[in-house]
Amino acid sequence: MSSPYLNEMAHGPRISTSRREESMTSCGETCPTNQTMLQGFEWYCPSDSKHWQRLAAAVPSLSALGITSIWIPPATKSHGIGSNGYSLYDLYDLGEFDQKGETCTKWGDKEGLVELVETANSHGIAIIFDSNGNDNLVNCSSAGAFILC
Repeated sequence: MSSPYLNEMAHGPRISTSRREESMTSCGETCPTNQTMLQGFEWYCPSDSKHWQRLAAAVPSLSALGITSIWIPPATKSHGIGSNGYSLYDLYDLGEFDQKGETCTKWGDKEGLVELVETANSHGIAIIFDSNGNDNLVNCSSAGAFILC
């Protein structure tokens, strides 16, 4: 009688080419494959509005490494040029409207974001949007003063 464990020892580990595939345990039960999320940003990323493009270009390599999801920063327009997205200004502006002195967000424009999501999805990678709906900056005067809501 041959056990799955001994079979693996004799022939090497089973390498899955599909993240959706389930593997067999030594007991003959199936278990889902592990998921790996990449935090696709950090506080000091360049403010050049090309972040979505850089991530989209990296997707094939990330997929080959086994990344199954990418956590991205808030994609909405924030209080000013170079803001990381945690001072929400316009929930509906993903980098397509001329507001706050620019069209793009720190991370890029809406087209770049859509391209990133489509590229990631085509490689089996999910995109996880960070959101910050409770910290909204509202311009409450012509002098440009802001209040946190």
